[in-house]
Amino acid sequence: MDGNKRIAAHAMLLFLAINGVELRYAQHELSDVFLKLAAGEVKYEDILEWVIEHEI
Repeated sequence: MDGNKRIAAHAMLLFLAINGVELRYAQHELSDVFLKLAAGEVKYEDILEWVIEHEI
């Protein structure tokens, strides 16, 4: 509602880009994972797995 999920997603993507990690994903996949994160439905390990699965 207030943009924290968007900021968190962009911060993660920027951090990964600075460190040479590029992801390939559909926009809905990114928003889905961050909505689930905000709802407490996923944990750190789930986000890590998602990043590894989408790394180019």
